[in-house]
Parts: sequence; structure tokens; C-alpha cells
Amino acid sequence: MADPRPANPARLLMFQLLPILAFLLVDALVEDPAWAIGAALLLVGAQAALDIRRTRRLDPLVLVDVLLIGGLAAGSLLTDDERFFKLKPAILEGLMVPYLAFLALAPARIIEGYFRRALGGLEFPAAALPLLRRLLLWMAALVLVHAGLVVVAALHASRAAWGWISGPGFYALLLPLVVWVLIQRRRLRRAARPTRLRAGSPPPARP
Repeated sequence: MADPRPANPARLLMFQLLPILAFLLVDALVEDPAWAIGAALLLVGAQAALDIRRTRRLDPLVLVDVLLIGGLAAGSLLTDDERFFKLKPAILEGLMVPYLAFLALAPARIIEGYFRRALGGLEFPAAALPLLRRLLLWMAALVLVHAGLVVVAALHASRAAWGWISGPGFYALLLPLVVWVLIQRRRLRRAARPTRLRAGSPPPARP
């Protein structure tokens, strides 16, 4: 039996945008925030069901996401305080920071095995390991900064401001990192091109 693919924190961070959008959309249509919180909770449940159907198992991080939003949504509805629900992205991202930092600082055999399983058994290029470590550390730092911004927005900002910071704001924060990754990838390809040309060049002709 093949080992299941490891939990994917990046995919979970991307998926958390959808419940936030559902909350904002329903909140714009009805006055009672309970409907908006309920819509977000239903969407998270649907995401978990699709994940189980696709992978035949429930990703542990998706399970944490479902439990978090369920507990915090219940807290918001029982106390009539939507700040419980608004803090959910920050709590989830706070859990992601040590996870990303561990992957960045783990021994090579652990990080290579993790990404080999994540890539479906494909070999992980050892030359990419230093770049990947830096990428994971930058990701951990940016996720931590974003979690702090979400807490401030949840406690002091409007719903619209919180929604922008919690959702699109996360991608805006990651944009410089994406540009850096693309630049580094292009440099690695340029550095590897002469090696491939030398390896594929024909031997010199004899006189």
C-alpha cells in the first residue's frame, strides 16, 4: 500500500480564501451575521467532503481547519460576537508557521522524503534544496506577519477591511516572494543550460 501524500499547508492556506469570500458575499445580502457564518461553515464542510472523495482520506490540516471554523463559528453564534469567527484565519496560520519552519530546518532526508511523497514519488532534485529551504523560511515569516495583521483587523477593523486583509491581502503579501522564486528559477535554468550543452556536444573530430 502506497504511503499517503503528506499534509499540504500551502493548499490549505489557499483554500481558506473561499470561506472568507462566502462570508462577505452572504453578509452583503443579509443583515444577520449568523447567515454569513453558516455559509462559510457549509463551504468548509463541502471542501472537506471533496477532499475525502478525491484522496480517500481526510488531510489532517483540513480536519484542523474544519474543527477550527466549527468551534469558532459556534462561539460567534452563541456569544453574538463575530470576532471569534474572524480570528480563525490567524489561528490556522499560527499553526502553519512552526510547520513551515520545521520543514525548512529539517534534515535533508526528511525534507526530500516529504516533497517526494508530495510530488507523487517523483525524485526531488538535491540542487534545489537550499532554495527550497529559503522559500519555506520566507513563507513562514510572511504567514506570521499576515496572521498578526488578521488579528488586528479582526479586533479593530470593519468587516470589509478584515475580508480584504484575510483573503486577497494574503496573496498581495506573497507577491514579492513569487517574483523572487521566478527569478531564482530562471537563474537555475540558465546555470544548468551550459552543462546540458557540454554533456550533449559531439566529441571533437580527429585530424
